[in-house]
Amino acid sequence: MTKIVFDTSYRVQPGDTVKSIAEKGFKDGDRWREVRLENGTHFTSLDSSQLLAGQRVYLPIKIGERVHPPSAYGQGDDFLSTDDLMPLSPIYSNFYQGLIRFSPASLLLKRPIVQPLIEHFLEGKGGVYQHDINAPLSRLLEDSPPFKSAFNSVVRQIQQQISSFVSLNDFDVNKLKISIPHFGFKPGKADLTLFAAIGGIQGAELLLKRFTFNPDYSYSFEVFFVIYDDFGLGKDDRYSPSLYAAWNLQHRGEAKPFVNEIILQKTITGTLSVSEK
Repeated sequence: MTKIVFDTSYRVQPGDTVKSIAEKGFKDGDRWREVRLENGTHFTSLDSSQLLAGQRVYLPIKIGERVHPPSAYGQGDDFLSTDDLMPLSPIYSNFYQGLIRFSPASLLLKRPIVQPLIEHFLEGKGGVYQHDINAPLSRLLEDSPPFKSAFNSVVRQIQQQISSFVSLNDFDVNKLKISIPHFGFKPGKADLTLFAAIGGIQGAELLLKRFTFNPDYSYSFEVFFVIYDDFGLGKDDRYSPSLYAAWNLQHRGEAKPFVNEIILQKTITGTLSVSEK
């Protein structure tokens, strides 16, 4: 078998825009949000000043996602709001914000990770909060047992499908269909910071950056493993004073829920055995 290399990287040329890059790579300029930087983050606007000639970007292909239950983030109970609630008075608003910022429970958390999320929520910024591959939350998540278990499932599926491709002599990475299992974090059974920052994930994607298959049947996948989590409060989340305060600020004040996008960079390697070829 000859060596196979599939590379989604692209070197920015003078005059390129995010949209023109998407047009070149995806044949669809409207997919510009799928273009990713080397740190895994995507562009948040079409502002071409974010691009530099010679800069490397990626146009990865999605080879996996969370499917059971279906990935759905930014639209669940954590984002619903009741319109007929009375607005908070300034006194209550300030009191609730102080209760959240200085809750005794926060002493058990890694504040450099959680505090920026709290401030993003309280300031009503909404949208998507991206955590690149070097972010503290990304590193903490990567080292957690629930993520490692989900990742091991992904590795097994990739090996099985690669084996099938080779046996059928039909090698096409676009045909990879990986199912990412759901996982989450519970108090008492996981890092409290991950429970506070993430809880249970709302979505996940596996994005292929680069793939190599060698004549000796060894292979390498470089991927972005992206986790999506709704940072907000639904009606069932009011079980502590600080969460009750946060719920009121979200549904009666200026605070807004948002989506955490946590990006990990992983490399999956292996070698098919003789029986798998």
